[in-house]
Amino acid sequence: MVMEIILSKNIGFCSGVLFAYKLSLKALEEEKEVYILGELVHNKDVNRELAEKGLRVVKSVKEVPDGKTLILPAHGARKEDVELGKRKNLKLIHATCPFVERSLKIGRKVLKEGNSLFILGEKNHAEVRYLYSYLKNDRTFTLGKEDEIPEVKGKVEVIIQSTMSENFY
Repeated sequence: MVMEIILSKNIGFCSGVLFAYKLSLKALEEEKEVYILGELVHNKDVNRELAEKGLRVVKSVKEVPDGKTLILPAHGARKEDVELGKRKNLKLIHATCPFVERSLKIGRKVLKEGNSLFILGEKNHAEVRYLYSYLKNDRTFTLGKEDEIPEVKGKVEVIIQSTMSENFY
C-alpha cells in the first residue's frame, strides 16, 4: 500500500502575524531601537531571530524610553497603552491583525445601534483586553468559558476572540 502525503498550501503564520512580522522587520531596518509590547508570536525561534536583529520585548509602555519606536502587536494594544504611547511621543507602529480590527469595527457598530455586546474569549488574552478597552460601557461584557451569561434587555450580539477554537464554547 502506497501512502500519499499532501502538503497544505497554507502553512506557516496566519496573515495577521505575517503582517506584524513584516512590519517588525521593516522597522528594524529603519531604526536602531525598536520595542514591541509583548512577544510578536508564540514561536521562540522567530522571537529569538527578531531579538537578534534588535527587537526589544516590553511588558508595559512605561518601559519604552520617550521618543522611541513601539510596535503594537497583532492582537492589538489597549486604548490606555496607545494613549500613554502618544504622551511619551513614541512612534507607534500598528501591527494589529485586520481580523481583530474588523471585530472592533463590528463591536462599535453594535454599540452604536444601542445593542448589548458579548466579547467571548479568554479574559486576560491581549485581543480580548484590546477589544474591551475600546468598547467598554454598561452594555459590553467579556465572557470566559465558565462565566454566567448576564441578563440584558434588548438585542445582544457576540464577537469572539479570533484565536478561539470552535469547540471552546
